[in-house]
Amino acid sequence: MPISPFTRALACACLVTGLPTVAHAADDFNQLRALFEAPTQAFKPSIRYWLPGAQADHAVIAQDLHSIARAGFGSVEVADLPQNAGPVDPTRIVLMGESAGAAHVGATALREAFHPPGWNIRGAVLLSGPYNPRLEGKARAQFGIDTPDPRNEAYFGSDPAQWDSASTVDHVSSAPFALLIGFTQLDLVQMQVQAGELFARLVSQHGFNPQLLVLPDHNHFSQGFSIGTPDTSLSAPLLTFLEAATALT
Repeated sequence: MPISPFTRALACACLVTGLPTVAHAADDFNQLRALFEAPTQAFKPSIRYWLPGAQADHAVIAQDLHSIARAGFGSVEVADLPQNAGPVDPTRIVLMGESAGAAHVGATALREAFHPPGWNIRGAVLLSGPYNPRLEGKARAQFGIDTPDPRNEAYFGSDPAQWDSASTVDHVSSAPFALLIGFTQLDLVQMQVQAGELFARLVSQHGFNPQLLVLPDHNHFSQGFSIGTPDTSLSAPLLTFLEAATALT
């Protein structure tokens, strides 16, 4: 079989640049696979650890760091909060959560049963959260969710009655407050559906007037990582919302 011009050019490029030829491809693949299956410390994933400074117990921090190491992470970025925080004004608090954090913040802020004595917030930000476990449980095929569901069942169990009680969209009881609901263009489809459902329920049934933010060109994880970078598609509207929600009157 004659050698094509493309194959000849590729072979020349491999010789000039030092790229592996076909003869070494199998060895290189096996080496890469071995590194992927058992990465060295430098190639293991990193984790960001938000540390509330003086409010953190040293023993708890040590326990958390050991847990992170046992889980297979290679490094930890410690984000120390006090260096960027001044005195806390308890009348100007905004809660924010993303993914599972949005589910927790949403349930806490929107359901009076979870409000502690003296509860008082100015607003909340919910990004790409699940607010209706029952919907995810009944629409697994449409959403491409495995059965058993490794995420929701770990939180809520396999009993549909528990899904009902955990579905915040059906248990909104708080008075309206400033709220921003967001999701990304490349988010999990169930997150997009539930953001729209929560927005619709709050507006049509509960007197809320939330902002709705759709982040283009972002996925479920990249939106959070964009904060503190030149990409201000999330941080700019977030800052505007926070300034308005916490403005002194």
